[in-house]
Amino acid sequence: MMEKKIKRLLFSAEPYFDESFVGYITRLAEMNDIPDIRWIFSEVGCAYNNSYRFSLDLKVDLTSLSILTGVPKERLQKLLYTREYGNSRRVVGNIMVFGHPLLQSFVTRENPKICEECLKDHAYRRKIWEVSAITVCPAHRCLLMDECPACNQKLEWVYSAIDSCRCGYDFRMHRPVPRPQKELRIANHLYRVFMLLPAKEDATFPEHLMHLSPSNVLNVLTFIAGHFAGIRNPLGRNMFKSRTNREIHGFLNRAMGVFDHWPQGFYAFIAEWIKEPKSIFVNCNMVDASRVRRLPLSYGAYELLNQVIKGHFRDEQFKFLWKAFDDYLETKPPLGNSFEDCLFRY
Repeated sequence: MMEKKIKRLLFSAEPYFDESFVGYITRLAEMNDIPDIRWIFSEVGCAYNNSYRFSLDLKVDLTSLSILTGVPKERLQKLLYTREYGNSRRVVGNIMVFGHPLLQSFVTRENPKICEECLKDHAYRRKIWEVSAITVCPAHRCLLMDECPACNQKLEWVYSAIDSCRCGYDFRMHRPVPRPQKELRIANHLYRVFMLLPAKEDATFPEHLMHLSPSNVLNVLTFIAGHFAGIRNPLGRNMFKSRTNREIHGFLNRAMGVFDHWPQGFYAFIAEWIKEPKSIFVNCNMVDASRVRRLPLSYGAYELLNQVIKGHFRDEQFKFLWKAFDDYLETKPPLGNSFEDCLFRY
């Protein structure tokens, strides 16, 4: 059986150091007047089905892509997401983003987000825009766009145009509304941690979040934002699915407010959290029994929240969270059956 001969693209280019992999494929397709990026994916051994998922990166044949583009494999490899503990498909774990491990749920790949002002400066799609909590561009102080202002449809990867929609609208024609500086803090912090902006102390960023790893920052913000978003899972998982970038932006900034007024903001969050039933109990494998403080059954919702905080947030970086919760229990414990409505099915 004859091996398939890989074609060489007529036009090619080196990827930018912070470029999205599928954004790079889109740029190549646009340069070569290829209307659908799926042709390029088929040439490098990937079945792209209108959805850019992490597993796609594990299937890319870098040798074929290198032949197709003329770019060395080592350079192309840097565009791909890799697992923290090896790329075997049997390994479950974090993925590496700019040298830092993040949960896969913290990276949005199904549909792209863009900053129209960045595209005016340099027409390529940034990898950082795929991080779920990056909802704004700190350089241009604007919300990232995930829907076309003209047709109101979700942006798509499959259409091979960097700066325009399938409907023909040029994203660069849009005039974004500047966001307040306070709403840029999460993006500013992550950009600096990922070394995409110069290191600079931000006096407005909550002190208790400043020294957390990027993954832990997103972990605790997602936990709190998920409650505000009405996620019934007590850990706030799936908050980034089926929500617009604008909605996610609002929930995350509301979560930041909890840390702006510490610990009173956290106490207010606890009081609100216990009023809403959560549908599942924290995975028993996540609970460190030596740290979880067993509470009387009359504590109901507090018991679940206790195990979430002491179990899910096991990292020593979260000591401030454990202490604040224990302090709250000392000063505002439920009495008798006054919190009957907060007793949940585990």
